[in-house]
Amino acid sequence: MRETIWFTVGCLLINGVMDYFALDFLRRICPDTISTPVLPWPGTALWLVPGSFLTLLALYLRFPGMLPVHMLFLLIFAKYILKAPFKDAAAPIAILFTLYTFIEGLSAIIMSWLSANIELSFPGIYMQLLLSLVLAFLFFLALCLIQRTCSSALRRPLSSCLYLLLLPCALMVFLIRCGLQLDSSALEKYLSAFNRSATFMALLGMAAAVIFFFLTLHVFCKVIHLTEQEQTAVLLAGQLRGQQTYIEEARKRNEQYAALRHDLNNHLLVLSGLLDGEKYETAKSYAHSLRTNGLPLSVPVATGRAALDVLLNEKLSHARRNGIRISCGVQIPQNIPIDDMDLCVIFSNILDNAINACRNTESTEKNLSVTTKTHSRFFLIESTNSAPSRQDIKPGTGLNNIRRMAEKYQGTTEITNSGGCFRISILLCPADKPKITPQAANRQD
Repeated sequence: MRETIWFTVGCLLINGVMDYFALDFLRRICPDTISTPVLPWPGTALWLVPGSFLTLLALYLRFPGMLPVHMLFLLIFAKYILKAPFKDAAAPIAILFTLYTFIEGLSAIIMSWLSANIELSFPGIYMQLLLSLVLAFLFFLALCLIQRTCSSALRRPLSSCLYLLLLPCALMVFLIRCGLQLDSSALEKYLSAFNRSATFMALLGMAAAVIFFFLTLHVFCKVIHLTEQEQTAVLLAGQLRGQQTYIEEARKRNEQYAALRHDLNNHLLVLSGLLDGEKYETAKSYAHSLRTNGLPLSVPVATGRAALDVLLNEKLSHARRNGIRISCGVQIPQNIPIDDMDLCVIFSNILDNAINACRNTESTEKNLSVTTKTHSRFFLIESTNSAPSRQDIKPGTGLNNIRRMAEKYQGTTEITNSGGCFRISILLCPADKPKITPQAANRQD
């Protein structure tokens, strides 16, 4: 009786420690809970107590299939207590389920072989506790290794890359649990029929599964790393193209100002000649003609960011030349921690898409509006423009670049297209609180 009590207490302690390790691993991996340094004890107890109850059910009532129930409860716990969405918790829970299956399978195979082939001078429950303690230590080491090498990759939301990890994990868990009948009430009878060669093959298969699991993790991390590098390369290429565009636009703008200055000098010479010849009526008529026809000069946009000023001036001038009515209200706080090139990538893609949509619409009124708003540490960019009705939104390179920039600043992108009006809103959340200055551009044509 006393040995049974010690065995029960030992199993509860070892399983409780493993459950705590699993909870700590999940908390550190899930991005929605990583900011919490330590989970409060009520939340920890809410996880450990049901786990201990499931352990007692498995020990005394011989209920099969407790581990899948345990993992299901962990998924519910992560969703409603840790506030981690399924897409964030899927990968770490799949890893925990796989590691728990390895531990359970190894423990069952080794204890079955020991009980059949070795005469122990002490009760077998102590050997089982010792084996469980060793396996719990290996479980802890595996979690530390995975957290150190794969934490950044596992924090990625559910994507096609993540299935490289989830599907092999699910396959290994299914093969091990079905092959060893871990969820069957006839587990002990099934394993007792193993001879030495069968036990060796089972251990060899478990070792191969462990190696394959860690190789899968390594490949998964490599794929995520290469994907991030590819996305970074795409952004850099877009920024480089944008920089080249800004240089070309600045050159064109200088040529326009040079031509304007030349024309203005000619007009002044004509007016001066008319006045010198006392042809006042003719000079008056010539000046009226200049005022009526207008000089090809528009008040430039001034946001306080030189590169963005060049971009907006050129893009909006191009829109005006295409008969598009412009409304621009762009305010960039002086110390807002957003890189100039990132702003140029966002605005250039917004305006290029808007101008193309306005040119393709059949409406006689073509409008384009772009504004910015700042509230606390949030920076909002909004743009609306005329667009063809009933046109599906097909994300291309431009919209993808905008979304990547929003993700870079922990923001979001919302897009709507209805009634011939396309609207895009980009919310950026820079790390530091920006300071608003009166320098801005507010112009409506």
